[in-house]
Amino acid sequence: MIHPRARVHLGVHIVVCGANALGTQFKESTQSIVVGVSGGLIELATPVIKEQKLTLANLKIGVEIDCHVTSIEHSENGKAQIGIRFDEPSPHFWGLDFPPDDWNPADRELPDPQRS
Repeated sequence: MIHPRARVHLGVHIVVCGANALGTQFKESTQSIVVGVSGGLIELATPVIKEQKLTLANLKIGVEIDCHVTSIEHSENGKAQIGIRFDEPSPHFWGLDFPPDDWNPADRELPDPQRS
């Protein structure tokens, strides 16, 4: 099982679709800031509201996923940092393989310096 709280700072190019705060459909190209199995943090110029439904598309791997807005923090660059939660955990949406819950970094195999 993959730990749902595992987070990685990673900029992944995505397209976000939904309806803005006025109900008008929008499509915005942006990128992630922090990613995880259950969602992440993205930048968005389009105004949204908490619990709003969005669809994200990772065009590089050809995957779409539905999510909801969990938090909104306004920034000085005209975009907001939007916390999102996937409707279903998706360990591969961001194009990464997240380690399992029970992964212990001390157990990983390190390169043998004598073999280099």
